[in-house]
Amino acid sequence: MNKWLLMLLFVPLLFSSCRDDDSQGSSSGGQVTAHFSLSVAGLKSSGGSTRSIDPTTVSESTVNNLWVLQFQGATLVSKTYYSAIDPTAFDTKLTSGLSNIYFVANAGSSAFTTFTIGTTTETTFQSTTKSLSAETDVLTSSTYIPMEGSLTGVTVPSTGYMASQTITLTRTLARVTLNYTTSLANFEVRKIRVCNVPKTMQYYPPTSLTTVFPASPSASTVNTYDYTDVSGTNGSCTFYLPENQRSTGTNSTTDVTKKTGVSYATYIELVGYTKGATLGGQEVVYKLYPGADSYNDYNICRNTYYTVTADISGASGADARVTRTPRANCYIVAPGKSVYIPLARANDSDLGTQISDLTASGYTVGVAWQDLGASSSAVTATQSAADRAFGVFKVTAASGYTGNAVVYVKSASNTTLWSWHIWITSYDPDVTNSPIGTYTFMDRNLGATNITPGQAYKGLYYQWGRKDPFPQASTVNSTTFETVYNGSGTSITTVPTLVSNTPTTNNLSNSVLNPTSFYYAGAPTYDWYAATVANQNNGLWGTLKTVYDPCPAGWKVAPSAAYTSTSFSTSTMTNISGTYGWTYTSSGSFWPLSGLLDYGPGTLGNVGSVGYYWSSANSSQSGSGTDLYTTSVAVSVNHSRAYGMSVRCVQDK
Repeated sequence: MNKWLLMLLFVPLLFSSCRDDDSQGSSSGGQVTAHFSLSVAGLKSSGGSTRSIDPTTVSESTVNNLWVLQFQGATLVSKTYYSAIDPTAFDTKLTSGLSNIYFVANAGSSAFTTFTIGTTTETTFQSTTKSLSAETDVLTSSTYIPMEGSLTGVTVPSTGYMASQTITLTRTLARVTLNYTTSLANFEVRKIRVCNVPKTMQYYPPTSLTTVFPASPSASTVNTYDYTDVSGTNGSCTFYLPENQRSTGTNSTTDVTKKTGVSYATYIELVGYTKGATLGGQEVVYKLYPGADSYNDYNICRNTYYTVTADISGASGADARVTRTPRANCYIVAPGKSVYIPLARANDSDLGTQISDLTASGYTVGVAWQDLGASSSAVTATQSAADRAFGVFKVTAASGYTGNAVVYVKSASNTTLWSWHIWITSYDPDVTNSPIGTYTFMDRNLGATNITPGQAYKGLYYQWGRKDPFPQASTVNSTTFETVYNGSGTSITTVPTLVSNTPTTNNLSNSVLNPTSFYYAGAPTYDWYAATVANQNNGLWGTLKTVYDPCPAGWKVAPSAAYTSTSFSTSTMTNISGTYGWTYTSSGSFWPLSGLLDYGPGTLGNVGSVGYYWSSANSSQSGSGTDLYTTSVAVSVNHSRAYGMSVRCVQDK
């Protein structure tokens, strides 16, 4: 399906006009004039791009500005910055003596201003990096690619001129071009993501693989470039990426379908959706790893051009690069990004088929509530004609907000058919998590927007077996919970809506119709689902992920086996005095004492004194959970299923 071509190409050097140096410093030794010229290995230019960086706007071979750094005895003895230069021939002043000389182009005037003559070491320069918080940060002035070259072990004469020499500059970035086509009927690409992109770029070539990328990446060291609004059956995308050398994998064959990656390797995701009245909305992800070959190399090297050609002609289960995304009731969306929600989820439950034609008009989508700190909607739900053809609708989160929302699809008669939790956060649980025992937990409660000890109460509450979360507008222990707004942006004063008329049979239909209603019954069940023990449903959550599980795809409510007295005890966790919570000793993840929503009045209680965590298990008419107190820990505790308690998801292996 894919072919990788590795190219190193040479094109004529482009240059700008020459200006005198803007700043320089030197040691007390004598200086002489040295003659240099610069050459750059060029990269082939391609056509248009659907990315934010259009390669036709990038001056890939231009030397726009230049730093010259001279070291003697591993210490900086001179530095000179040129804001513009003629690279075919230029003179610079150097200090006499045995030297290593480095040339860094297109780094900008501030790159090495903190370097001090006589103090800064050569090792400091070689490990200097540039932070990359956004995709365009890899370029200088949105146009120029940083480059580096060196001349080592040369003697600068004490008099006269230093003989003219040519320095070869290599780019600190790789260029990756993706060309994709699809011949599948009723299928289109809708998203493109580039994942595991380092957030730093090193000017000097790293001396080993371990210095290229952090061995244990986290949200602070990894970028994901996410472009949702890509559509069609073919296209071309270009990415300029910092190097990420991850070596080779263990694939013993040349079969491209087996190239499934190594830890932390940079990869591209092509995300598409199926169309159709009954089959629409299936998300299919094609994970593609650039490299020197198409089957076992995972290195992204500087000054290298990679072409990935993807011809999508099927979604074979035998192709390890292809996955069908399971439908879920929770979607993580980064601020400023969007996600497509499949309507087919409304047909997965015990209620049966509620939407017979996923592409039909007449259905409406909207926001039930959101807690993103704005009276105007920071979360929107829309469905275009193109979305309808796929059986999906689009949810978009505004930039600058984190929090939670519940969105829905309703019938033409205004009946809620299903609802989904939208978790607005930059958190990626696949990157940052907390291994405990044989399970991998998220490092925060489901819906949490803050994991700082003492401030981590912001989170959501779940009745055992229900898919929909409940927020709470309140202030407890000087911690302000989210202000909650309805879909029209009006503040909701009572959250959740308390309803006590749990029917004798079951309350499943009502829970879907009214995702903001907090149902409960009295004795003997104290359940939201049924008022009699005979009608209770013990299969709403389970060891295997169910249709009512509230966690995102790839995650599930922790089973009781994940909460053992060996893993959760005062020996494995540390109570943090004054922060109302515990820190797991080995991973450092914070477990707040977030209290619960009482099944009777529906009010929040015990915040700061008890943390209640559901498992997917049940016992008798109760649900099973783990309780964290201020000085002790108790596992396998039975609680009434109508309580609203915290959920900490584990990986669904």
